[in-house]
Amino acid sequence: MAETFKVEPDQLSGFGGATRELGQYVDKITTLIGTEGVPKSGWDGLMSELKGTADGMMVSTRDRYDQRQEAVHMTGDELVTLSREYARTEYHNGARIRETSHPFEHDSPNSQDPVPFGKPFTYGALPDLTAPETIQADLVPIVRERVDWLADADEYIKALVGWSPINDTFLPLIGNWEELNRLGQVYEKSGNGAEAVGRELAGMTKRIEPTWDGAAAQAFAPYADRLSKGLQAEGPVMRTFRLCMGQLVEQIKKMIGTLTDMVITKLAEEVQIDNFSDLLKFLAKKVPGAGTAAQIARLVQILKQVYDEATKLMEQIKKGVELVKDVIEFAKDPAAFVQKKGQEFLAKATEGSAGMKVNPELIKNVTAAVQQAPRIQQAPKDGYWGGDSGTPWGDGR
Repeated sequence: MAETFKVEPDQLSGFGGATRELGQYVDKITTLIGTEGVPKSGWDGLMSELKGTADGMMVSTRDRYDQRQEAVHMTGDELVTLSREYARTEYHNGARIRETSHPFEHDSPNSQDPVPFGKPFTYGALPDLTAPETIQADLVPIVRERVDWLADADEYIKALVGWSPINDTFLPLIGNWEELNRLGQVYEKSGNGAEAVGRELAGMTKRIEPTWDGAAAQAFAPYADRLSKGLQAEGPVMRTFRLCMGQLVEQIKKMIGTLTDMVITKLAEEVQIDNFSDLLKFLAKKVPGAGTAAQIARLVQILKQVYDEATKLMEQIKKGVELVKDVIEFAKDPAAFVQKKGQEFLAKATEGSAGMKVNPELIKNVTAAVQQAPRIQQAPKDGYWGGDSGTPWGDGR
């Protein structure tokens, strides 16, 4: 594609200065992920199975955003450097520039950023990056109360049917499931921030087009397109993560509430008791050797019914935990995950479970995330470099 060299150095300098500011903002996103995108309190029971996956997501996502930060910031530096080189040369006479006897000698990246002389471009307000609060799940005290209720009776139940309601059912549920919602909020903020940076970078790239052309400008256009699209794709990906976390946590909490209530209610109904002391007295009379065979058989039957129902609900909760792992893996490496099982993930996320309506916002974002995820992989990992050709003011010949 033919082009004619032209440049307004002050405009290019302003573009570079603003781009560098965007890079500084992405650095703040990276810090948010590194400090807040980690498991904090209450990763107990079944939640402990998610901790390693969540830690891995933080490292991968932080590193990915750090690459974006470096690419954006170094691109800003490069644009400022180019503008200063253009300004030092007699850029008003394009012919003389092209006839110059020495090639463009680009400065190597150094520890000090080049100082822009043009007024930085203005851009829209960027999303707030305040860390969300840590919340204690309201189910935790309820589950602990159930544990206390059964504490003295648990060993008797286990002696009869080999099932410990406390160790096999309640304690695995004791985790602070609200932590998943908090992580969802952290990553949503990160994705929204990256998306905004990509959008502003794309807008500023269009703004510079009328004032900058030549080999360097022609090389910059596709680079900026890939970088801005890669940043913008983070938005729907991380919104999908947050929405999926919210939906799954709601489902898991509902199932936990159903399970714990069912165990206590069934036992209370069947043996006509009001508290663990009554249950203990009842069971003490019915343990082998202390009651009739018929009484023991009836109690065992009751407990097995409760155990069977509890087991079914626990399996559903475990399936929910597996879905959480899938969602984390998706956000950890969106492009690779979509390539491997994108359509399966899309179907699971948009179907929902029985009795649970899927959030329309989730359907919209997961669809966009699956479509745009490859752009994250295609985004450049290094900053733009305008001196590759040796003559950034040339006609691209």
